Amino acid sequence: MQSVAFKKADGGQPAEEGREAWRVWLEKPEKRRTHFQVGDQMVAAVFVGQRWWSWSPWGFTTNEGALNHNHGFGPAEGLVEPAGHLGFLQIRFDDRSTFLSRPALLVTAVPRTIKSNAFIPTFHMLGTGADLYKLTVDAEIGILLRSQAEFEGHAFRAIQVDEIAVNERFDEAVFDPDLLRSGHVEV
Repeated sequence: MQSVAFKKADGGQPAEEGREAWRVWLEKPEKRRTHFQVGDQMVAAVFVGQRWWSWSPWGFTTNEGALNHNHGFGPAEGLVEPAGHLGFLQIRFDDRSTFLSRPALLVTAVPRTIKSNAFIPTFHMLGTGADLYKLTVDAEIGILLRSQAEFEGHAFRAIQVDEIAVNERFDEAVFDPDLLRSGHVEV
C-alpha cells in the first residue's frame, strides 16, 4: 500500500503575492482527504472511491455516492493527478533534480492548441492563460511537487508542496466521514 501526505504552509508574503494554506492525505487505492481555504474559511473533504463528504463553516454535505455531484480538491487538485494533464500539454524533459529531499524530474510543458472554447480543467488548475508551465515531478510517485505558470517569461501562479511524507500509515480517523460530519476536522 502506498500513502502520501503533504502540507502547504501558511506564511506572510508581500502584498502582491498571496499564499493559501492547504493539506492533503492520499492512501491508495481510493482514499483522499483535503483541507483548503475558500475565502478566509477552511473546507475539509474526505473522498472514498466515488463518495465524498465535506465540512465547512457553512455546513456539512455529501454526494451520498451520486456520481453527478462533484467536490473540488483545492489548490492541490492540479498536483495529485498529473496524468489528467497529459492530453492538453506538450511536455519536454529538462533535467533531474531533488525537491524536498526527493528525487525529481524538471519538466517544461506548453499548452496544446485547443480549437474549442471548452473549459479545460488543466489550465484552470495550473494557471489559465499561461504559455508555459515549469513542473517539478516526484520521480518516485509521479505527483507534481511544484507547478509554475508563466506568460511571456513572467510567473503568475505557483503551486508547490512545502512538506511531504511518503508511505506513512494514517489513523482511520483521517478518512472517517462521521468525524467530519461532527465538525471534527483537525488531524
